[in-house]
Amino acid sequence: MKRPASESSTAWCDERLRSADEDLALAVLFTPSGQREPVRALAAIYIELERIIIGSRDPNIARIKIAWWREELGRLASARAEHPATRLFAAHTATIPTGALADLFTGAELRLLAGPANDLAAATREAEHGGEPLGRLLAGLTGEDPAWSRPLGRAIGLTRCLGSGLSQADHEKIIARIREILQRHVPARYDPGFHPALRVLTALAWHHAKHAPSTASGRTQSQRRRVFIAWRAARGHLPSTISRA
Repeated sequence: MKRPASESSTAWCDERLRSADEDLALAVLFTPSGQREPVRALAAIYIELERIIIGSRDPNIARIKIAWWREELGRLASARAEHPATRLFAAHTATIPTGALADLFTGAELRLLAGPANDLAAATREAEHGGEPLGRLLAGLTGEDPAWSRPLGRAIGLTRCLGSGLSQADHEKIIARIREILQRHVPARYDPGFHPALRVLTALAWHHAKHAPSTASGRTQSQRRRVFIAWRAARGHLPSTISRA
């Protein structure tokens, strides 16, 4: 029997989104109300893993925390979830995507082992380990796992490496790689498997790559501008340069 998700579960996830990640918060905000809760939960889980990877000074403690999440996946699969995010996810998802969630945790372990991205190759690996599972999970909320979900997730993951101490040359290479992935793999605006949250993140990734300065920070833009981009993307209006529709 599933444990019901309380209002505190939603509030806990919202706090994580507000304090940690503007793009993921917008992806949740512009997801239709009937699908919003599992997206909110996934975003909070992703942020928790990033906090472990980035914020833990002791790698052994970080490994223990990620191992706890693996145990939580087992509890989630057997309707015994304990964490607010997993309880919220279970309450609003008919089928638990254990394989994709396991990939997310494995990716966190690999990112922890590799350390911070310091060149294009490292940034690409980090995006593969973190962004690809996220893209697959978001696309899978519609019951599908289309081929484009992984490369789109990789592009979204690469945007998270912008402004992380890379050289200007590598910074520009990452921007070019994001553009190339999005131009090749963005599906039609109304593809039934293109989840609204993934559409919002795709549009924001494109905007980051198109307007990122060649200085240290590639994610600086006004909140109003980001909300406008997310609003249009959520309604199927992707930039004409990346949309085939």
